[in-house]
Amino acid sequence: MTTQRRPRVVTPVTATRISEASPYGLDQGEMSVLFLLREGLFVPQIAEELAIPQAAVEAHVEQLLKKMNAHSKTEAAVIAIRQGIFSGG
Repeated sequence: MTTQRRPRVVTPVTATRISEASPYGLDQGEMSVLFLLREGLFVPQIAEELAIPQAAVEAHVEQLLKKMNAHSKTEAAVIAIRQGIFSGG
């Protein structure tokens, strides 16, 4: 099954934006994954976008869920939106 990519209008997460907006102690990889989760991407799409293995994305997801005390990727994305973690982008 081929997944069709939807057009993207997001900007990459920069180290500056991360250091300003990481209330949960998320590292750069976790913040990048969270940013793309918030945009509605799935693990394979995130792996492709960040050019990292799916296993690395899954490890980042596991860590950010622990740090954010979230029970799902959706909950983590909602927390990020509600708390304005990515308010600049």
